[in-house]
Amino acid sequence: MIEDVQDMLCDRCRRPSLVTDIKYVAKGDGTRMALCSKCRSKSTVMDKITPHKVVKSEKDPYTCGRCGYKFRFDPYGVTALKCPYCGKDDKLHQG
Repeated sequence: MIEDVQDMLCDRCRRPSLVTDIKYVAKGDGTRMALCSKCRSKSTVMDKITPHKVVKSEKDPYTCGRCGYKFRFDPYGVTALKCPYCGKDDKLHQG
């Protein structure tokens, strides 16, 4: 008995390929893309991307006057300055 093998579109070249020829490859942003063997064999931009290096910044020490929690805060970060324990920002002391 001969099985019917369906065609599937490659996400890069948009050409139909056999389902057995398609492989899923991570895109780098948490998603995957279906690539045919021809597109997988070509060098891609994704292969040349190097992982991000985490740059440690200097964090300033703070103490919450309400609950007494001591923590460090990155002034160049994206979060607002508030106590991570009680969530208040009115009685914070640097140092």
